[in-house]
Amino acid sequence: MKKPFVILSLSLLIAATLGCEPQSVEENSMQNMENTSEVTTENTYVKSSKSSRIKKEELAMDFAQQIPGKIGHLDGKELAVFTMDDKIIVINSNGVAYAHHIGESIGEGIRISNVPIGVGGVPAKFIFPLRDQILVVNQDREILRHGTDRLGMSFAKMVPFHPTQGKIIWNEEDYVFPLGNRIMMINKSGGVYASEFSEDYQVGEKYRVWGSPMGLENGDVRIRALIPYNNSVIAVNNMGEVWAVDFLSETTYGRPYILNGRHGPSVGVYGEPAAHFLAHDEKILVINVKGEVWAHQIHR
Repeated sequence: MKKPFVILSLSLLIAATLGCEPQSVEENSMQNMENTSEVTTENTYVKSSKSSRIKKEELAMDFAQQIPGKIGHLDGKELAVFTMDDKIIVINSNGVAYAHHIGESIGEGIRISNVPIGVGGVPAKFIFPLRDQILVVNQDREILRHGTDRLGMSFAKMVPFHPTQGKIIWNEEDYVFPLGNRIMMINKSGGVYASEFSEDYQVGEKYRVWGSPMGLENGDVRIRALIPYNNSVIAVNNMGEVWAVDFLSETTYGRPYILNGRHGPSVGVYGEPAAHFLAHDEKILVINVKGEVWAHQIHR
């Protein structure tokens, strides 16, 4: 069974570690994107590129600072790691959820689940938060939700779909993640789609979101994480580059742009291997295999 893909939490999209050393990035055809508004089918997120000119309205990022404390219950087999309110949630391979408070330091893990999450029955494909719920999307493309309160998790409830929607909301190789009140899907051709979640947790019809194609692969360059962040999605690739796309409306998004530039901080490349990439409180969080947490401040 493939491990569920979680982002946390466009799971928007960082590496462990420091990101403290600058790293040169390869020059390539992303320069063309800076000089023209013409839509192409070339890869965007994952190409190494020349430094982008950061506009005032675009996101940028700083070098990482370590947050004292550690995330526990990491064994490389966890089903999901994401942020929810002021906490980092870890769901281990047995479906047990732990919460670590995030502040000036990382708090000790506290068990918050009294029912298993994402195990038993049809295996989970994705697990992520949406509002005050934790959603489990299984390999049969069914969605179950666990409510959260001070006493822990509620038992799973099936989420109904729009009558014309059926259960098929993504293709097998798509990236799937929450953004606001929507579930977003990006396919390997760069097409972006969304389904709305109503206030009573019903899945709406799938519709297209338009913009420059978001290719997710390019040769040896691969996406490591997609991170939802406010109304943007952040992507981290295996070269340590960090890209972002801003959603302009319900059905459109802008061009991808790079956050860390030619001399900016590389993310997830140095130090202990990165395990999880999250976003919280205007920061990109990188959790390494030792449970250490590094934070890159992001700003406009």
